[in-house]
Amino acid sequence: MRIMLRWSVLLLATAWMPATAEAQLSVDVVDGLRVAHRIPELAYAVVSSTHVLEMQVLGEKRAGSGLRAEPTDRFRLGSNTKTITAFLAARLVHEGRISWNTRFFDLFPEMRKGARNEYHQLTLRDLLSFRVRLYKYTYTDQVPRPEDLSGDEAAQRQQLAAWGFAHEPLNSVDSINFSNLAMWPQG
Repeated sequence: MRIMLRWSVLLLATAWMPATAEAQLSVDVVDGLRVAHRIPELAYAVVSSTHVLEMQVLGEKRAGSGLRAEPTDRFRLGSNTKTITAFLAARLVHEGRISWNTRFFDLFPEMRKGARNEYHQLTLRDLLSFRVRLYKYTYTDQVPRPEDLSGDEAAQRQQLAAWGFAHEPLNSVDSINFSNLAMWPQG
């Protein structure tokens, strides 16, 4: 089975970027990365705090299809929020508000009740490494269903995490153990 990956990249330009962007240079660099990594289609934007400086869609809709990428194409963003969450956590560590060894249940003691003992020592470092024994969960799983969760988004995230922490952990930490529960809570 051939799996096609569609990628999106958002390049944020802030104070380090001059007020104008050299679009041709950006296009050449980004398209070179796209080709080098065999990414069929890639969209990116360079933005400042007030303007979109550049926005491009490069490549083709499907590898080898010859169908040119278009600005109206849709991309599955998938796990991009994990990167943003990790960045925000790193900022909090840099600011001294938390450390890499901060335990999840020290920050959210109300979540400890009902969580399996094996999860009580989880740290920020553990959660961001994807090498924890945390129960595997992805948004395509059949349970819990969205209608099983109630309240606002924060309450639903808390219910989802509690659901995951009640499940038996994985047996091994020797490989990447991907779980969307590892990036909760966001918001």
